Amino acid sequence: MNQNNLNHETFLELLRNGDAVEINNFVSSCIEAGLSPHYIYIDIIFPSLVEIGELWSQGEMSIAEEHVCTEITKSAMAVISQKVKHKNTNGLKAVLACVKGETHYLGAKMFTDFLTWDGWSCDFLGQDNPPSTISEWVEKVNPSIVGLSICIGDHFDNLVDTINQMRSNNKEVKIVVGGILSEFHKDKLKEMDVLNVFSNPVKALDWIRSTFIQRNQSLLVEEYLLTVGKRIKQIRNAAGINQQELADKSDLDRTYISAVENGRQNISLSVTLRIAQALNTSVEKITNQGPM
Repeated sequence: MNQNNLNHETFLELLRNGDAVEINNFVSSCIEAGLSPHYIYIDIIFPSLVEIGELWSQGEMSIAEEHVCTEITKSAMAVISQKVKHKNTNGLKAVLACVKGETHYLGAKMFTDFLTWDGWSCDFLGQDNPPSTISEWVEKVNPSIVGLSICIGDHFDNLVDTINQMRSNNKEVKIVVGGILSEFHKDKLKEMDVLNVFSNPVKALDWIRSTFIQRNQSLLVEEYLLTVGKRIKQIRNAAGINQQELADKSDLDRTYISAVENGRQNISLSVTLRIAQALNTSVEKITNQGPM
């Protein structure tokens, strides 16, 4: 497939055509072209899912068509995930689930995959979980964090019931909430001592990494930043461009690029993606998870 067609518009078109084989061929082409799994999830699949949701909510897509799109995307995500080299186990445990009545689960599954690739042990309970189901499982496995997903406003009371049931068993349980509509209830959820609320899986992963990973990984943050900086410099030199040219391509300041390359600047996943795209490489190669 032409690399110019490896974008979310093409993915969405194939998805709406309902051709699972072509979708799997598409994501395989993305991987063969060097696009990172994170990039495929964030810049190709995620915006397509948002558009599918908008079409469904506006009555321009039937429930059956939306379900077909969901199952095809699930299969494509499995193809991508099989290609990912996971980080070493970090000793952290997560339980992720959609609350009762919530059937839109792909965003939560995407976040589950992100954590799994980062070395977490994850239990994904899937869609439509009654409060008791989630609460009992959390009590059994005692995770480092619980992620709950809500995409439909009518399910907010079920979310509240789930949080209250978990709190009745363990007042110290750490909870984050995600999903398209989660930020509409951010103030209320903060009052319930929810750690954070996200409608975007990239922001969620950045926060998780800064809150948990950096405290628990055996590799010190300073060593990680030095490794990332060294890799970026190596790839930039191999591409024959200077720091200013990289800064221009990634819409960053040259001084920021210099600080990153010298291991003095923390770098988020979203910025890493921008630098990777500017260098025509993958996040995995920059973060030392793939060959140079």
